[in-house]
Amino acid sequence: MDEGFETLQQRGPTYELTPWYADGPPAISDICFFSGSEEICILEQSGRIRVFSLLVQAFRPGSIWLSPSPVKIQSSPDGAALLVWERFPVIPAIARDFTTDLPSMKITFIHPGEPGSLQRIPRYFRSMIRDFISRCQKPTDGKLDEIEVQVKSVMDAQGTTSDTHAVSSGQWFVELICLIPVHIAVARDNRFVPLKDGMSSDGLGHRLLGSEVAEIIDEITLGPYEAILGSYMAAKPVRVVSSMGEQSVGKSFSLNHLIDTSFAGSAMRTTEGVWLSLCPTKDQVVIALDFEGVHSLERTAQEDMLLVLFNAAISNLVMFRNNFAFSRNVANMFTSFQAGTRQFDPEHNPTLFKGLLAIIIKDVVDADKTEIVEEFRSKFNEIVRREQGENFITILHDNQLAVMPWDVIQSNGFYTRFKRLSKHLFKQPRTHENAGEFLFTLKTLMAKLTAQDWGAIDNTLIKHRTSAMQVSLEQALVSGQGDMGPNDEWEALKNYDTQQVLECQDTDAIFYLGSTDDGRQERLNKLLERFGPEPARSSTADLQAYLQEAAMLRIHHVRKWVDSNLARFMPSDNADIKALQRQVDDLTTVMVANLQLCLNKCGSCQLRCLRPKAHLAGDHDCGTSVSENQGDARICYLPAGHDGCHIHASSRKSHCVMEAPSLAKIHACCHSTKTIPDTPAAMTGRAPCDANCVHDIARWETTFTELALEPSTSAGKNTLADNHANLLGHAKLYRSRNR
Repeated sequence: MDEGFETLQQRGPTYELTPWYADGPPAISDICFFSGSEEICILEQSGRIRVFSLLVQAFRPGSIWLSPSPVKIQSSPDGAALLVWERFPVIPAIARDFTTDLPSMKITFIHPGEPGSLQRIPRYFRSMIRDFISRCQKPTDGKLDEIEVQVKSVMDAQGTTSDTHAVSSGQWFVELICLIPVHIAVARDNRFVPLKDGMSSDGLGHRLLGSEVAEIIDEITLGPYEAILGSYMAAKPVRVVSSMGEQSVGKSFSLNHLIDTSFAGSAMRTTEGVWLSLCPTKDQVVIALDFEGVHSLERTAQEDMLLVLFNAAISNLVMFRNNFAFSRNVANMFTSFQAGTRQFDPEHNPTLFKGLLAIIIKDVVDADKTEIVEEFRSKFNEIVRREQGENFITILHDNQLAVMPWDVIQSNGFYTRFKRLSKHLFKQPRTHENAGEFLFTLKTLMAKLTAQDWGAIDNTLIKHRTSAMQVSLEQALVSGQGDMGPNDEWEALKNYDTQQVLECQDTDAIFYLGSTDDGRQERLNKLLERFGPEPARSSTADLQAYLQEAAMLRIHHVRKWVDSNLARFMPSDNADIKALQRQVDDLTTVMVANLQLCLNKCGSCQLRCLRPKAHLAGDHDCGTSVSENQGDARICYLPAGHDGCHIHASSRKSHCVMEAPSLAKIHACCHSTKTIPDTPAAMTGRAPCDANCVHDIARWETTFTELALEPSTSAGKNTLADNHANLLGHAKLYRSRNR
């Protein structure tokens, strides 16, 4: 097969097998190569398996018969199950939370007939394990010895059950996804080019040319890792470790053994650009970034510098591997690092460029370690003296440097050093408080490198965050909800970094931020429905208190949402933050103003107008209707909200719905007191009567058939005060006669 894996090419001459079969060649079911050898395995339909050597062009003397005959055979090297542990760790320095609690592995071989010679498999497997441990010198903590291997016949296997280990489906899917790293960026044509869901396309590259940073941020997605970092594990703290260095020095291999990732690696160049994976532990998420080799023939100095900048800015620990036997010119080795010091200013990016630069010198024997460390330190000191305060160690790595000679591979010291390296990572100050924050910072940094915007990253983060919040602000104030979710439903207000819903008391009320009278009136009517069909008959103080409390709950909720999403940004007096806060103030002012009631006296009765305070047209209206019982002689005819006593008169249209006294009885208005007032409430300044009489009506029995309401000489009709005075006079006369 060619290097592009596109076409098959003939290999070697044609081999004639017919002479090896005296009775003619049998029907052949399958043929496959023996891995790593010049031999092929031939499966005959009869169940016989023979091995043919291409070197000597002859069959091996032995053969085996399997009954029933296998359907298919496939090539697999002896001990293929152990090959994965040669490239990847058995026990990594930083273990996944998922794998730490898994039970021991069990392998069962099921044979269609009697197990026979297959019973030797468990013993043979254990011998391979011993050889592997002795050869590779990898730490195993006894895990491989705990693997249980057994052979069963089909009959014995029937009815048996396997032990299962229950895990959450979400955790299982995360582990599955993390087995496949995602390609996030490349450097080409002297540009940093982010990828979308791990894929590169000319269309995306053209769209990003000349785009604003905010537009580029929205274009960048990390495939399934987007959901893991932005939602499922958004609230977990994050640390970032990266692997960089010269080409083919074991960068991916080292990263895999440090944090249990599965980056591809080989003696040839396999990594292009930047790849991302992660290791979920119990307390945090460890992000791994695998970079292609620097100083390769395929990359320019500008492209190397862009990759170095990205790495130094986002990482907490940078593993820079090099082969000191071939690269003793330290100054040339770190040219791209020094070039990066002229771009971003760390003083304006306080959360970036805080990672330890760990120089890992591969394949160093114990006798040379001290000498090599001293040589490296002296050369770095020379760089610092020459560059002064502009040296890359100070600017890109906050004066943090460690020189680590590394043991020869397949020695015990090679693997134990990963545990020591992990301690360096966890000692580093955490610069990413949670996975959601890291994801936002990562995409913003990638966008700024793409646009070659060297300004402070916090300013960009703030601008993008406040722009998103301004879009959602009106919806937040109106309904207490935020963005539209994936299922076309409004989501609760939450912290954008952690995706956690804010715990805050709020109302389910819907408010109005418009400026029309009709809109205000419609919203007020809906809000006051809880007071019944005619809220004007309720206490105006209660109405105002309800509206004010509902508004304050919503405003407090929205301000908490704003503060939660801006608290991590510095400085707090940023222009974009101030603009958002002004918008919050302006909209809350409008919302509160739209809840103000007119409260002037209704044009038809004594109740208060419940139209918006700023209504421009129309009479004052309390919103009450004429009682359906207005023809009933028992219903008071006076306007709703009137002072004094209830008076019956079926000939008048009435707004008051309180039951008036019958012709034989009178209820003197007492305004929640235990004595009858001597003067009408209108004269005493008391509140209008809205309660039933609290007096025993039996005390006031008398005949009122002769009672007449004498008209006022000044107005030509009875006034409310005249009626009250007349009634009170008769009441006093009755009371004096019965003492």
